[in-house]
This record gives sequence, structure tokens and C-alpha cells, in this order.
Amino acid sequence: EWGRRAVELTPFPVVFSFPIRCFLGEVGVEEWIRSISLLGAWVVLVGALVALVWRRGTRVYSGVGI
Repeated sequence: EWGRRAVELTPFPVVFSFPIRCFLGEVGVEEWIRSISLLGAWVVLVGALVALVWRRGTRVYSGVGI
């Protein structure tokens, strides 16, 4: 049960099965809002991580001739 819940918190079920279930009409409004919110949270989380790595990389990088 804990593994199933952990998988539900990743973006993969929303990316793969959610569009198909929406097309088939199996998704209610509550689940749609929850899924879109989950994707939005992942976008913000990954965006913050990428911004952190990018800033750190530009501080460390030293190009020859620059």
C-alpha cells in the first residue's frame, strides 16, 4: 500500500494514464484538479532544482578566453 501511494505522488501516472482516462470520461472534477495540482507542484519543484543547479554551474564555470 505504501508503494502504491508513493507511485501516485510521482508525475508518471498523471502523464501516462490520466489523458487516456480523461478521454474515456472516467475522471471527475475533483480528481482532475488533484492531478493538475500534482503536476504543477512537480513543475515548480523541478524548476527550482534546475534553477539551483544552473546558478551553481554558472558560478563554477570558467571558459578559456572569456
